[in-house]
Amino acid sequence: MATDLKFFTGLAGGSQVTQIADTTATDVYDVATVDRRISNFLISSDDTSDQTATISISDGTTANILGKVTIPDGAGTNGTDAAVDIKASLATIFTELDNAGNKYLDIPTGWKLVVTMGAVTADKKIMVNIIGGAA
Repeated sequence: MATDLKFFTGLAGGSQVTQIADTTATDVYDVATVDRRISNFLISSDDTSDQTATISISDGTTANILGKVTIPDGAGTNGTDAAVDIKASLATIFTELDNAGNKYLDIPTGWKLVVTMGAVTADKKIMVNIIGGAA
Protein backbone atom coordinates (compact mmCIF):
# COMPACT_ATOMS: atom_id res chain seq x y z
CA MET A 1 0.00 0.00 0.00
CA ALA A 2 1.38 3.43 -0.91
CA THR A 3 0.39 6.93 0.10
CA ASP A 4 1.37 9.82 -2.15
CA LEU A 5 1.92 13.30 -0.78
CA LYS A 6 2.47 15.40 -3.90
CA PHE A 7 3.92 18.89 -3.77
CA PHE A 8 4.53 19.58 -7.46
CA THR A 9 3.78 23.13 -8.47
CA GLY A 10 3.48 22.87 -12.24
CA LEU A 11 6.55 23.35 -14.37
CA ALA A 12 8.41 25.21 -11.63
CA GLY A 13 9.22 21.93 -9.90
CA GLY A 14 8.65 20.65 -6.40
CA SER A 15 8.79 17.37 -4.56
CA GLN A 16 6.77 14.22 -4.14
CA VAL A 17 6.86 11.94 -1.12
CA THR A 18 5.49 8.41 -1.39
CA GLN A 19 5.14 6.06 1.57
CA ILE A 20 5.50 2.34 0.86
CA ALA A 21 4.36 -0.25 3.39
CA ASP A 22 4.44 -3.53 1.44
CA THR A 23 6.03 -5.38 -1.50
CA THR A 24 3.77 -3.94 -4.22
CA ALA A 25 5.63 -2.21 -7.06
CA THR A 26 4.81 1.45 -6.45
CA ASP A 27 4.82 4.31 -8.95
CA VAL A 28 6.80 7.03 -7.18
CA TYR A 29 7.10 9.45 -10.09
CA ASP A 30 4.50 9.42 -12.88
CA VAL A 31 5.25 11.63 -15.87
CA ALA A 32 1.79 11.85 -17.42
CA THR A 33 1.96 14.87 -19.71
CA VAL A 34 5.29 16.71 -19.47
CA ASP A 35 8.89 15.44 -19.47
CA ARG A 36 10.31 15.70 -15.93
CA ARG A 37 13.79 15.99 -14.51
CA ILE A 38 14.72 14.31 -11.23
CA SER A 39 17.34 16.33 -9.39
CA ASN A 40 17.23 14.55 -6.01
CA PHE A 41 15.97 11.11 -4.99
CA LEU A 42 16.10 10.02 -1.33
CA ILE A 43 14.72 7.00 0.52
CA SER A 44 14.28 6.83 4.29
CA SER A 45 12.84 4.11 6.52
CA ASP A 46 11.46 3.65 10.00
CA ASP A 47 11.77 -0.13 9.64
CA THR A 48 13.84 -2.02 12.21
CA SER A 49 15.38 -4.20 9.48
CA ASP A 50 17.46 -3.32 6.43
CA GLN A 51 15.43 -3.31 3.21
CA THR A 52 16.30 -3.61 -0.47
CA ALA A 53 14.75 -1.13 -2.88
CA THR A 54 14.51 -2.14 -6.53
CA ILE A 55 14.44 1.01 -8.68
CA SER A 56 12.85 0.65 -12.13
CA ILE A 57 11.64 2.84 -14.97
CA SER A 58 8.50 1.77 -16.81
CA ASP A 59 6.79 2.79 -20.03
CA GLY A 60 3.54 1.41 -18.63
CA THR A 61 4.12 -2.03 -20.12
CA THR A 62 7.67 -3.05 -19.27
CA ALA A 63 9.60 -2.23 -16.09
CA ASN A 64 13.34 -1.88 -16.68
CA ILE A 65 15.42 -2.30 -13.51
CA LEU A 66 17.90 0.53 -12.99
CA GLY A 67 19.41 -0.99 -9.86
CA LYS A 68 18.93 -2.31 -6.33
CA VAL A 69 19.88 -0.32 -3.25
CA THR A 70 20.07 -1.36 0.42
CA ILE A 71 18.14 0.91 2.76
CA PRO A 72 19.55 0.57 6.31
CA ASP A 73 17.14 0.18 9.20
CA GLY A 74 16.08 3.60 10.46
CA ALA A 75 17.73 5.45 7.56
CA GLY A 76 16.82 9.12 7.76
CA THR A 77 14.61 8.61 10.81
CA ASN A 78 16.79 7.34 13.66
CA GLY A 79 19.17 10.30 14.00
CA THR A 80 22.15 8.07 13.18
CA ASP A 81 21.83 6.88 9.58
CA ALA A 82 21.17 9.41 6.83
CA ALA A 83 18.45 8.88 4.25
CA VAL A 84 19.83 6.97 1.26
CA ASP A 85 20.75 9.19 -1.69
CA ILE A 86 19.61 7.12 -4.66
CA LYS A 87 21.21 9.57 -7.09
CA ALA A 88 24.60 8.79 -5.53
CA SER A 89 23.88 5.06 -5.22
CA LEU A 90 22.93 4.78 -8.91
CA ALA A 91 25.59 7.17 -10.15
CA THR A 92 25.86 5.36 -13.49
CA ILE A 93 22.20 6.23 -14.20
CA PHE A 94 22.38 9.89 -13.15
CA THR A 95 25.04 10.97 -15.65
CA GLU A 96 23.68 14.13 -17.26
CA LEU A 97 24.85 17.46 -15.80
CA ASP A 98 22.91 20.72 -15.62
CA ASN A 99 24.57 24.12 -16.09
CA ALA A 100 25.62 24.15 -12.42
CA GLY A 101 27.27 20.73 -12.68
CA ASN A 102 24.54 18.84 -10.80
CA LYS A 103 23.62 15.34 -11.98
CA TYR A 104 20.04 14.62 -12.99
CA LEU A 105 17.82 12.03 -14.68
CA ASP A 106 15.15 12.95 -17.24
CA ILE A 107 11.98 10.86 -17.32
CA PRO A 108 10.09 11.13 -20.63
CA THR A 109 6.37 11.79 -20.93
CA GLY A 110 4.32 8.64 -20.33
CA TRP A 111 7.00 6.88 -18.28
CA LYS A 112 7.07 6.14 -14.53
CA LEU A 113 9.73 5.66 -11.90
CA VAL A 114 8.85 2.59 -9.82
CA VAL A 115 10.18 1.39 -6.44
CA THR A 116 9.61 -2.15 -5.19
CA MET A 117 10.57 -3.03 -1.62
CA GLY A 118 11.26 -6.31 0.11
CA ALA A 119 9.06 -7.41 3.02
CA VAL A 120 8.50 -4.25 5.06
CA THR A 121 7.95 -4.97 8.77
CA ALA A 122 4.32 -4.60 9.91
CA ASP A 123 3.42 -1.02 10.93
CA LYS A 124 6.66 0.31 9.39
CA LYS A 125 7.12 2.25 6.18
CA ILE A 126 9.59 3.37 3.55
CA MET A 127 9.47 7.02 2.46
CA VAL A 128 10.55 7.95 -1.07
CA ASN A 129 11.24 11.65 -1.66
CA ILE A 130 11.76 12.82 -5.22
CA ILE A 131 12.59 16.43 -6.07
CA GLY A 132 12.41 17.63 -9.63
CA GLY A 133 10.69 19.74 -12.21
CA ALA A 134 10.30 20.31 -15.92
CA ALA A 135 13.01 18.81 -18.12
